[in-house]
Order: sequence, then structure tokens, then C-alpha cells
Amino acid sequence: MFLKIKKDRGIKMNHNGMDKKLVVDITSNFLINMAHIGEISFYSQHEPRQRVDLAGHSFTQPAGTLVIHLQMAHTYASMTGDSREGINRVREKVYYKLYFAPENIDSYQELRNAIEARVVNL
Repeated sequence: MFLKIKKDRGIKMNHNGMDKKLVVDITSNFLINMAHIGEISFYSQHEPRQRVDLAGHSFTQPAGTLVIHLQMAHTYASMTGDSREGINRVREKVYYKLYFAPENIDSYQELRNAIEARVVNL
């Protein structure tokens, strides 16, 4: 199963290939293969956070911003640049963070419900 993240839904994102403060609008549809996800976390930011957009403008994400954190499986990790074969092999797992403004609860709930439908709660 794939998660289709649609453009123009008010969703912002960040991944580990970007600076941690950089958050960008999703401007094109993309798919994430759920079989490649190792961990999923749902949480909200309790304090406002300073972020930067692609144009370099600073903005504040408000408290209550909802986050879906997708940590990919270890097979999709990358090696650090200074690793040598068999020595100091450090893998950096790929992750995606999807940010939903507090007023964008509908998009958040739709995506969360799709994920929860694939989860067995014991």
C-alpha cells in the first residue's frame, strides 16, 4: 500500500536530507511505500518553532502544529561519508516529517485514519 501525499493540501514537510529548520510546502503529489516505513509517530508541537522556507524567510510554526513522523526501514539508510568498509559504519535512517497547521486538522485526520486502518491494536 502507498500513501499518496497530495499537493495544495496545506501540508509542509522536512526530511533528513534538509536542514532541520528548513520546512517546505508540498508542491507536487508523491507516494510513500508503506512497506518501507519502519516507524510512525504522531505528535503535536507544544511550543512555537522558528523555521525557514525555501526563499530563506523565517517564520514561526505555531504551538499545536500536528506532525506525522515517518521513519523509514533500516534498509533505506545511508552511510556517513567518513565510513570505511567494516569500520565505523554508521547508518543514517531516512525520515520524513509532515507538518499540519492547527487549522488543517482535516488533512491530518484523513492521513492518520488511512495509516491507522492498516494498524492492528492489541
